[in-house]
Amino acid sequence: MIKVTVTGRMTSLGRREIEIPCPRCNLHTWVSFAQILRRDFAICRGCHANIFLDDYMGAVRNAVRRIDRAFNALLRSFS
Repeated sequence: MIKVTVTGRMTSLGRREIEIPCPRCNLHTWVSFAQILRRDFAICRGCHANIFLDDYMGAVRNAVRRIDRAFNALLRSFS
């Protein structure tokens, strides 16, 4: 019988980045999940427009929670 032990901690999803299109010039700009959760601004790297990052109806916050729960359940299943 082989015993497998998994311990660890998921890295912060706030540091992960995604591409969003600029509403003005449609050029893709990278923003982090933390910026979206803070409802921060991003500056388009093409036209330099300010892009307001809105977590519409908490969609990003809910997705981060679900990913966190799934990862924790995965870790518990190995225990």
